[in-house]
Amino acid sequence: MASDPQVGPYTQQQLLELWISLVDPLYVQPLLLQGDGHGLEVFSQQQAQGVRASQAIDRTTQGMFILPWSGQSDVPAEGAARARVDLTMMRTAIALPLAITFNLAVRFEEETTDYSDAGSLPVRTGRLYLPSQLVTFGPGDTGPTTVPAIAAGEGYGYNNPLPGTIKAFAQVGAGFTNIRATIAPGPTAHRLIVQPNPDVVLPQHVGQYVKIISGANAGQIRRIIGYEAPTPGNGGVAVLAKTAVLQVAGTVGTFILGESLTVGAGLVAAKFIYLNGPHAVIEEVNGVIAPADVITGVSSGATTTITSVDLSPDMVPELNNTTWLILDFEKDLGFSVTNELSPTGGRLAMLDELGAERNIGRAPGETDDAYRQRIATLPDTVSPNAIRRAVNRVLSPLGAAVCLREVGLELFRGMFFDGDPLNLDRRVGFAFDLASVLVGGAIVGSFFEGERVKQVHGSGQIATGRALIDHSTGIFMGIDVTEGDFVAVPAELIVGERSGAACAPAVVTGGLSPFDRFRVDLDYLEFRAFFLLGVPPLSTGEFGLAFDAGPSNAFDASPFLAFMDGFPVGAAITYRAIWQDIDKRRAGGVGFDLYIETLGCF
Repeated sequence: MASDPQVGPYTQQQLLELWISLVDPLYVQPLLLQGDGHGLEVFSQQQAQGVRASQAIDRTTQGMFILPWSGQSDVPAEGAARARVDLTMMRTAIALPLAITFNLAVRFEEETTDYSDAGSLPVRTGRLYLPSQLVTFGPGDTGPTTVPAIAAGEGYGYNNPLPGTIKAFAQVGAGFTNIRATIAPGPTAHRLIVQPNPDVVLPQHVGQYVKIISGANAGQIRRIIGYEAPTPGNGGVAVLAKTAVLQVAGTVGTFILGESLTVGAGLVAAKFIYLNGPHAVIEEVNGVIAPADVITGVSSGATTTITSVDLSPDMVPELNNTTWLILDFEKDLGFSVTNELSPTGGRLAMLDELGAERNIGRAPGETDDAYRQRIATLPDTVSPNAIRRAVNRVLSPLGAAVCLREVGLELFRGMFFDGDPLNLDRRVGFAFDLASVLVGGAIVGSFFEGERVKQVHGSGQIATGRALIDHSTGIFMGIDVTEGDFVAVPAELIVGERSGAACAPAVVTGGLSPFDRFRVDLDYLEFRAFFLLGVPPLSTGEFGLAFDAGPSNAFDASPFLAFMDGFPVGAAITYRAIWQDIDKRRAGGVGFDLYIETLGCF
């Protein structure tokens, strides 16, 4: 009887048993009896590689599922995440009296072994990990100290390092040195300005330590916390931490890492870095500190009193007379690092990739579970009902619904030339009709033929159209209406957007009935693939600064009624959301537009 199908990746024992079943027993048995070191390790290594390949296949194939299913052997698609690992750091007595801080700019690297003709060869894999919080070794502190670290990038590969392999410091430019640098002290940091010839400081030096070898500041060791690019006359600037190492007594309360401090009478400011027993480290010291000064945490309220200043935060200004050296964390400062366990939690952005294929992006802060539910079903797109559902999802909370008008159908007939003008059936009785009105009234200026005109009503609604000119006289005679109703109110001027001409309408005649308002002229593209979405007039949201209300607006800029009145931002956001959603759903090449529906969907 056939064995049960394999679920999940193969184990090394399974692959060993498979090898034994396929190979001649006379060949296998001596290897199994003698074990590793006598030939079996060659096959054990192959089987270990097979396990890793099987795990990768299982993880990749199962990661293609958006939702978990009954046969799931690994996690379904997930969002990207960085691997995390606790590193253990220690140091020897090489630089034991120093206070050394590892900030988020420090990089630790995986180091493993590879084959060479001369034996095993240490190689670095390029997988980098950095501290996820500030960690300080105080004077005399040898460790071991736990350093929470996070991978420099996302993905499963950062879970790979075996225990004991994250053991290298990724230091670029360790050992760089030069002479004739300048020291420029500052209120919260110092500047080391180097000569414009090798060696120079690099952006990668941030987080490393520099030793002043000669000059007025000889012997000082400072952490580089910033970098400034070279300018004419120098080779760049290393910004140095203004750190003070103190002995303290009488500590009350618990300081918060990174919190602001006041020192003495409160005229001196600093930042808390480290406190352990009698030793304290503070940075960004802005002012003069001295024994007997009380240090107070601004956030925590904790206090402690300085008994002595072991390292002053100050440096002496010096011009072109400083020799400097970038220290090596291992050789010069005596540090070592390792990991007791492999990193965990690294993931690829497979779920986001599957969402991108469906043109559905993850919302800011959206969880994996919420996102996977949103993309699990292919979007309902293109069809008229899909368009209606999409818009109504936005409008239904407002108690409204969309009016979808598709070209050529009953709600959006367009202009046509057939039909019986005596027929009472509205579907056929409109031969040669146009959505135009005749206008009479005083005119200032000269309208252009076909230019866009509009009339703003006291209610705030706007009617738009195209100017019609009498070709025998060249005088404005009416409007080919695009949207809204033009009315005979002389105070509500009809204005040409290009010419600036204005008409005070005393008489308005003609025009289509409300039933016929969408029997309009359509261009070549519109009559083939176009639809309109009628949305209700909304007045939600902030209207901005206003000095008045109602139709009689004291400060409005006539005739536009816009000055200082603002607009309904909430309504604009709603219309924009509808537009963006439909723009993604519509079929390729199909045009659409929104309009304000005030009369109803007929």
